[in-house]
Amino acid sequence: MRPFPQELSDHVIDYVAPDCIEGPSKHYADLLACALTCQSWLPRAQYQLYKHVELRLFDSMRLFARTLEQSPNLCRLVKRLEFWFDEEDWDQQPSDMQDVPFPTHLIGGLMSLQGLRFACCMDGETAEADVQKDFMREWTTCTQLRMLHIDYYASDTLEELVRLVWSFPLLQELRVSETAWTDRGEIDPSEFPGHCQHLTVVEMLQIYDEDQFLPFLGTSIRRLSIGSLWDSPGPHNFAGNCLATAALSTFLDLRTLVIEFVVLEYPWLENVLGEVRSAHLEELVLDFSDHDGLEVCARQGLDDLLSRKHLESLRRLKIILHDNTVDVERRLRMAEKLLPRFMKRGTIEMDVVTELGYAREDEDEDMEWLELPE
Repeated sequence: MRPFPQELSDHVIDYVAPDCIEGPSKHYADLLACALTCQSWLPRAQYQLYKHVELRLFDSMRLFARTLEQSPNLCRLVKRLEFWFDEEDWDQQPSDMQDVPFPTHLIGGLMSLQGLRFACCMDGETAEADVQKDFMREWTTCTQLRMLHIDYYASDTLEELVRLVWSFPLLQELRVSETAWTDRGEIDPSEFPGHCQHLTVVEMLQIYDEDQFLPFLGTSIRRLSIGSLWDSPGPHNFAGNCLATAALSTFLDLRTLVIEFVVLEYPWLENVLGEVRSAHLEELVLDFSDHDGLEVCARQGLDDLLSRKHLESLRRLKIILHDNTVDVERRLRMAEKLLPRFMKRGTIEMDVVTELGYAREDEDEDMEWLELPE
């Protein structure tokens, strides 16, 4: 029998593990089966297994670290790592624990690492929070990093968060969500020259005072996502204070702007769009937390806003509603009637989602990291 072409085998294995945003957990079992099928399938299966690694439990970290210790050649395969610190997992640890179980010398061996994600469970000043912060700082030696995601991170000061981000000079994509700092303090911008100039994609959702953080992220941003704090106590985060500084106006290469609304009573939309100065802005995404988003657009005069000269490059508008009972086609027709002047030069897309926020879809248990034959 003629051998099965290796190129086809590799293609099958690659198809089992497509690149995805929220992690490869659903594909671990299939990839493991591919790795154990035969010797010729092993290299490609290992490549896909270790390319994107998601670790949610301390035991998973220990097993993964042990695997890298015993098979150092696997370090070069790891391109993205995600650490999900579950609160329940922390509760099961001894109160006098010293660190998160991942040897620091292994971090230096991950020369191909391009992306990191820390999904923390920080709640105020606790011993667990300090341990997590120390663990995150250990990874600042990975100066080749291109992508950083931080979820639910509570820093003492804004400077602490800025220094963490600036530790990665080649960063191209940054996502920060459900994050806050206790004290802004005084930060000298001259202490942060030259870094973050490669950032082109920035997502900031449900964080405290985004306008304080934006000026430290360079001026090369092409896709920017901003959102309002869910439990904001007053209108100051939505009106004159939020993004009313020169930060947004310095993003002269901005192509896509995503705005997530939670509180709709304030003229936040007008204030944000009024700061745009990019002549390249092509797409605007309005993500509303309830199905009255079109009413808000009408009340705030969206058609008039989009007709201003500095927004004439805008060609695509996407409106996201959060209600599984919405008639999408009917809402789309309403939006087109609501924005007659914009419709003469652009297109509108309507989308409906049934879940708020960025909760992970995969709630299955992590697979234990198994030592595969080399």
